[in-house]
Amino acid sequence: MKLHWHKVFLPAFLLSILALPVDCFAGAAGLRSSLDYAVANSAFIQSPTSESVVTIEDTSGSIATLQGSIDAARAANPNEILVIRLKPNATYEVTEAPLTLGSRMCLSGS
Repeated sequence: MKLHWHKVFLPAFLLSILALPVDCFAGAAGLRSSLDYAVANSAFIQSPTSESVVTIEDTSGSIATLQGSIDAARAANPNEILVIRLKPNATYEVTEAPLTLGSRMCLSGS
């Protein structure tokens, strides 16, 4: 009896592919599809109850300038929630130090 490799190997290979989780096919470099995105509930930022919110509106588009604004706002308001709104349609390039966020901060981009 002659064994044909393609009759044994091919069906086993196809069955192993079908057994893979769907996330394996989510896209390049492990990126997930847009169907996996869930919009966050931002009601606590838009309508704060008893918490104080300080908003930082960045108009620079610079990581270094934004970090300086965040550090100054945190020093002046140590217990408040900081909402940091990025400049619309800006590309923030990291050339030196990255943006560092702490607790009680919310980064919002558009």
